Amino acid sequence: MNRSENRRRNKRRQQAGRNSAPPAAGRQRLLDIAMQHHGAGRLAEAEQTYRQVLDSDPTDPPALHFLGVIAHQRGDGEAAVDLIETALRHAPDDAEIELHLGIAYLGVDRLEGAARTFLNVLSALPNQAEAHHNLARVRERQGQLDEAVASYREAATAAPQSAELRISLGNALRRAERLEEAVASYREALSIKPDSAVAYVNIGNTYGTMGRLDDAAASFRHAIALQPGFAQAHRHLSLVKKFRRYDDDVKAMEKQ
Repeated sequence: MNRSENRRRNKRRQQAGRNSAPPAAGRQRLLDIAMQHHGAGRLAEAEQTYRQVLDSDPTDPPALHFLGVIAHQRGDGEAAVDLIETALRHAPDDAEIELHLGIAYLGVDRLEGAARTFLNVLSALPNQAEAHHNLARVRERQGQLDEAVASYREAATAAPQSAELRISLGNALRRAERLEEAVASYREALSIKPDSAVAYVNIGNTYGTMGRLDDAAASFRHAIALQPGFAQAHRHLSLVKKFRRYDDDVKAMEKQ
């Protein structure tokens, strides 16, 4: 074989090496880079790099999974479901993938599928706060308020330092007309996050529903002190003042 033929053969080998799929270690490096992009909010770069992983291995569960998460973030719910379902088929025991599949189902109003998926996650991980929280969201949308409250309580118990979950629990209790319990849940949120203007506004709204207008006004003022530009707090305080003036006018008329 002459030198010219050897050079051509070596060149073909080099080209084949460049076109061949990267080994597992190379795919993991690409996946790490993609996840860094994703975590930094660079969705286009993350998507491109996840797709490079899939060029190497079209069944790679993390790449399929996180492409589905990106689709969900962009509002493409059906694409999110398709990608995350495919990821779960290739990694059926991955609870994180199953959790995100439930969130994707919830995003396209497939409530029964979402509930079933969250319950599957909880059968393996009974203290998974995010699964309890999202199951509660499903139950609310199904009109099952008592079940929603129970799931929110489980979520709050599983995440003892989450003020946000206690606010969500309070909101569900208020919708269920369990007003004293709602106030207690909001106050529990404040014990964790004392500067939560949202918790104070929700307490004010609940007191307003209970007819405790002075307490409602005080709560709205607390919210405004913490967050002076909180438009909802200003608006609701203004409404309370109007109701109080109306109530005073009615009482004055009754005395005449």
